[in-house]
Order: sequence, then structure tokens, then C-alpha cells
Amino acid sequence: MHSGAEQSCPRITADMMNDFVGRKVRFLGKMVDSTPGRLNLVGHDDTRVAVETNPSTKYEGPFIEVLGMVKEPGLLVESGHAEFGESVDLAISAEACKLARSTFDYLFTK
Repeated sequence: MHSGAEQSCPRITADMMNDFVGRKVRFLGKMVDSTPGRLNLVGHDDTRVAVETNPSTKYEGPFIEVLGMVKEPGLLVESGHAEFGESVDLAISAEACKLARSTFDYLFTK
């Protein structure tokens, strides 16, 4: 990923959402269910995150990364998404998110 995009749109976990209200982020989770206009994901720690979506968007799942704005903790407004297929280790993804915001942040930027 281009480092400029990462800095302007960080990957986060559900427990980081408080710090990103009103900002564009990326969130990776497992789809619980989807209805027109709403997608429900669960993160690495079983925290549920609701996503306001375009009602015509179809999701293949089960693992989806949402690009969107944090409206409030636990709620994203989607501007795009990427399908991550059938098998993702959410715990490893969460650890990478935490490392990117730690003393090891230099490993994730140019």
C-alpha cells in the first residue's frame, strides 16, 4: 500500500474507533449479516461494528475491509470496500494495526 494512503486512511481495530471519530479509516472484519443499507461485521475481539452502506452493494464475504468514516464508535459510513476472501487471521491483522501506531510505526511508513 502507498504510505500516503495509509497515513490519510489508517487501518484500525474496533477498540481504536474512539480516536478516529469523523476520520476516514479502514476496518477489516468478518461479515455477520448484510441487509440493504447495512453491513454488520465482527472484529478480532468479537466486537461488532455496523456499517452504513449503499443499499445496492452486494457483499460476497465473509472477510471484508471497509473504507469509510467513523460516525461514532461501532459505526462506519462506507465509501468503499475490498473483499478479503474466505480465510483471514483477524488477530494478526489487529496486531499489525497496533504496531503501526506504536514505537514501531517507522516499519509501516516510508
